[in-house]
Parts: sequence; structure tokens; C-alpha cells
Amino acid sequence: MEPPKLSRLTVGKYNAEMRRLAKQMGEAVVARGRGLGVGSKKRSTGEGLSSIGSFTKKRYGEIERIGIYFRRYLIFVEHGVGGGASTARRPKPFLSAGVDKYHEQVADTVSRYHGMDQVAVHDEGLALIDKRSTSIRVVKS
Repeated sequence: MEPPKLSRLTVGKYNAEMRRLAKQMGEAVVARGRGLGVGSKKRSTGEGLSSIGSFTKKRYGEIERIGIYFRRYLIFVEHGVGGGASTARRPKPFLSAGVDKYHEQVADTVSRYHGMDQVAVHDEGLALIDKRSTSIRVVKS
């Protein structure tokens, strides 16, 4: 069964709400990082919390994915690796935890606008190797 089509006005409201959620998600990740003591800039390269931003991706005019992007260095901070042999780092799970708390809100928003009972929300997760973003993808079933 195909999901109900949204009118142009409704699509505009839906997209605006999804953009708002994406922005809030990015701000929540930055706030969580600050709370864990992650710096806004790495001294040598400027890679830090100031590199975090949000994005949305559309398919057929509707936002189907929201997420955050960041400098690769922050993955190492998240997992507590790197920093040389003399520096022992502890994991600071601010990226994944910041994104995880938005799963339900994204699913609720999609469900409300599309009149659906079940919406699958997939987290693309954080891999340690060459990952520069993470997102929540919506699958309407």
C-alpha cells in the first residue's frame, strides 16, 4: 500500500518541522559534547564542536533523512582513541547519544503527517573508519 500523498502546503510544513528537528539535533550534540568536556576547536587544526552542523536530504520533494556532519577527528574523541601513546583518552559518547534521542521524535513527526501507525527509523550509526556524518533515515511502510 502506498503512503498517502501530502499536499504542497502540508509538505512545506512537514519539511520545516524536519529541518527544525535536524537543527535541534545538531545543537543537542554540541551541548552534550560541551558537557563532556569536548573542546570547540582542536588547537592545531580547528577541528572540534564548531565543525558540527545539521543537514537534510529530500526525495521527491519530502525530507527523508536528517543528520549531522562533523570533522573526522570527533569520531576519535567519541570512541576515546588516538592522542598518542602518552595520552590515555576515555570515550565521550556525545555524537551517537545526541542522535539517538531524536529517533522517536522523527518517527512521530512522520507518522503525524502521513497518518501512519508504524514508521521505521534507521540510524546509520557511527563507524570509526572515515566517517564524517551520521543520520536518521525514514522508511515509510
